[in-house]
Amino acid sequence: MPFLFTPLRVGGGGFAVICRIIGAACVLILGGCSAVVPAYNNAPFAIHWWMDSYADFDAAQSARVKADLAQLHVWHRKEDLPRIVHMLHTVQAAAPGELRADQVCAWYGEGLDYVRGFAYRSAPLIASTAPTLKPAQTERVRRELAKSAKTWRGKWLDARPSEQIDERLDKALDNVKTW
Repeated sequence: MPFLFTPLRVGGGGFAVICRIIGAACVLILGGCSAVVPAYNNAPFAIHWWMDSYADFDAAQSARVKADLAQLHVWHRKEDLPRIVHMLHTVQAAAPGELRADQVCAWYGEGLDYVRGFAYRSAPLIASTAPTLKPAQTERVRRELAKSAKTWRGKWLDARPSEQIDERLDKALDNVKTW
């Protein structure tokens, strides 16, 4: 999700709409959406499934990745999740009122910090799995990543700015509807 690492630009009429969408999403999530807990609890399975769709793991690789993901999930639940919940409670408390650009940018930055921390913590998993991939698996990963990059490029880099804004708004609205 490369868009997570791009700066947030504030301004324009769409900002207020985006703030409302973010606020509504946080309120819904923290309001006890019944899908959040099962989704979180099944994250190791879902991530393994996603990774396997790229690499087509053999039995030994699959067992190793599952064990690593389970360990990563335990770490996240113990260390990261409480901090994220605290931040979301802060957002939830502020959402009914007027949201300021500096608040939203700070929350966005804090969210990026969580993503970066998770990526840093996940790196050893990838580092221990990558050397075990066979040449055919490596080629498959390369093809899948190229396909994904091409799709992303079409939506975000090659599109006109107005199309990018429309795409982001559509994604945000879809996410809110999902929750």
